[in-house]
Amino acid sequence: MGGDGQSPIPPVVDAVSWKRLPPPEPPAYASETPRVEPAWQRWGRVGLLALSVATSVGPGIGAAIRGAWSPTSVSTTLTRGPSPTGLEPAVADEDPSRWVVLVGLGDSLTAGMQDGTLESEHQDHGYLAQFARQSAIELNLPRIEGGSIPPRVLGPVFKIARYHEMRGQLREAVKGVAVRTAYAWPGDRNNEVFKVEGHGHRAPGPQDSFAVPGYEYRHLTDIHGVRDFLQEIHDTTDEVDALVNEVPLTREVLQNGTDRAQGSQVEQALKRKPDIVVLWAGANDALAPAFAGVVDDRTLTPIMDKTWEYWHQDLATNQWVKVHTRHVMPGMYSAILGKNSAIEQLKRGTTAEIFIFTVPHVESIPFLKTVGKAVGDLPFRVELENGEDVTDLVEGMVLPDRIKGPSKKDRKTFPQGSRVGLGNILDLVATLGKGTGRAGFEAKLRALQGVGAFTEFDVLDPEELEVVRDRVNDYNDLLRRAAKDPRVHLVDVNPLFDQARREGLPLRTATGAEIRVTTGFSGVKDERGFDGIFSLDGVHPSDTGHAVLANALLDAVQRDLGDRARFHRFMAVPPVDEGAVHRQETHGGRDNSGG
Repeated sequence: MGGDGQSPIPPVVDAVSWKRLPPPEPPAYASETPRVEPAWQRWGRVGLLALSVATSVGPGIGAAIRGAWSPTSVSTTLTRGPSPTGLEPAVADEDPSRWVVLVGLGDSLTAGMQDGTLESEHQDHGYLAQFARQSAIELNLPRIEGGSIPPRVLGPVFKIARYHEMRGQLREAVKGVAVRTAYAWPGDRNNEVFKVEGHGHRAPGPQDSFAVPGYEYRHLTDIHGVRDFLQEIHDTTDEVDALVNEVPLTREVLQNGTDRAQGSQVEQALKRKPDIVVLWAGANDALAPAFAGVVDDRTLTPIMDKTWEYWHQDLATNQWVKVHTRHVMPGMYSAILGKNSAIEQLKRGTTAEIFIFTVPHVESIPFLKTVGKAVGDLPFRVELENGEDVTDLVEGMVLPDRIKGPSKKDRKTFPQGSRVGLGNILDLVATLGKGTGRAGFEAKLRALQGVGAFTEFDVLDPEELEVVRDRVNDYNDLLRRAAKDPRVHLVDVNPLFDQARREGLPLRTATGAEIRVTTGFSGVKDERGFDGIFSLDGVHPSDTGHAVLANALLDAVQRDLGDRARFHRFMAVPPVDEGAVHRQETHGGRDNSGG
């Protein structure tokens, strides 16, 4: 996401980390404030659509795991959580699949996105689906069939020709929709976005998961349908890239594959009269700087309600301009602890037990690469337009630390420890690889070291990374405060990710063999011989990663609800056999066949 030579350099907006909870309720979000419809004069910018936002990347891969999640196929001696040993799986009664009504809310993590795309076979591998299957609970998913949303870009092979083809199609589709309708989405699939090759859809049907990839905490209550999200794009509080990701997903998931709004995630959850609600959101409030390379109010949601200030690129001039919202935007305090927050509405409107997940730290994902060091092993091959394999050149490429364009504090290079996202790296690779062979590509890589490749808008320096880290801690403090309510239960995933990164996380397995995993790409072993638990995009967990998360949820349910008669059957549910899932992992390593 670079600007030109005349672009201003964004400082860290609202960089002082919030450290203390305010006394009583903060000012309410002014949701009734009239919004002025701005004259739409630009259609925005679509860069690497699949990797430029926290929930958009390309292709899904792999086959369904057979039998690994059946409660009867796993050992009852698996360890890590409080699961008892020597117990049989839950015994079915008259209606075994509805002994508990389970509802899922949140973003791409709960939706089951992998490789940056949502499609049916990956949805089956999501942590909530694995938890429900292991517990013999019915869970109706909003299955995306006939393709994926967004359309596939990544796969076992990153094909530069395919990337440019898809990028062009998506750019034209977004431009066509925006220009023709001025963001007045017609409501059906009869538009350019849904006609892009590989775009998926769903048929209306029963639904228990309402999680939409790309959503932030405020969206769980504030977005009721497509038009609400279009309004955010109008107001520039969301990027135009959402037209190929969040907007079609809102139609297919939140609107149940229909042309009409069905209500917000929370409103639809209330209608289900759930016994257990699983809510995981906040990642898009915190991790957007990893994709944008900028820390401001739009990429890193403030704690308190305020008028947002952020940087926005205007394609009419290709300039980065500072923008202020016309109305007060809700902060994370309101979204998590406010009287109209998702959690509070669920507490008032249901008798459900509510399980909330902490927000992961940015260092937990392999998406970010260190400037000044080699890219390192990738989970896919890289192929030029002529079919030549240049994976070794890309993996060995030292990411240039020289700054392209204007810089902060007149520095010439990025400070040590600066990080750049995989999306910007692949965007660069695709640009350099267009219309050339291996020798020409290698020459272009060498030339980068002298002139630089990344702008200040592409890279997070250590100061910005520290701001993000502190803000995530603040978010998680709010979540811990919410979990003081006896009906709200916290699932803290950061200790798991921290252990996996530092010393490796042993998988629970019935075979007794020790298998340790870390926070790298699935199918790529690190220097310790540990496999990773993240899918091809470096952001969303792989099947194995989702199995670990499913057990984290099961552990929390057994810990907090095991002594209650209503939920006693959970105590007879053994953990998911993470080792079995790992053996059948759909991300088993890149395709080296040359095809």
